Amino acid sequence: MKHALRTLGRSSLLAAGLLLAASAWAQMTPVGTWQSIDDQTNQPRTEVVISEQGGVLSGRITRLLRPGADQAARCTACTDDRKDQPMIGLEIIRGAPAKPKGAPCGRVGASSTPKTAAATPCA
Repeated sequence: MKHALRTLGRSSLLAAGLLLAASAWAQMTPVGTWQSIDDQTNQPRTEVVISEQGGVLSGRITRLLRPGADQAARCTACTDDRKDQPMIGLEIIRGAPAKPKGAPCGRVGASSTPKTAAATPCA
């Protein structure tokens, strides 16, 4: 009888832990402060704040983190309306759905050269 109760207690704890983990997973969101990482050096490059408004995500650079980075730098490599805009405050995520239909695969964003990237749903 004691063994059955002990097993039941362990099963209950495991079930409760799984429910809590599932609940936390369902509430995960990219909203918050993040660091972009340089692909070659694995060092932080920028601090980015991602926000959500009306089901749409946007992200802006709030700090340049590389040692010696010019905090007044401008995006000279940008080819759209962000051309020559200050890097701090630059919107690097635009119009991303807050709740995509599939989980994104791979990396979203650019390495050392500005480019547009899209996340594709996992199969």
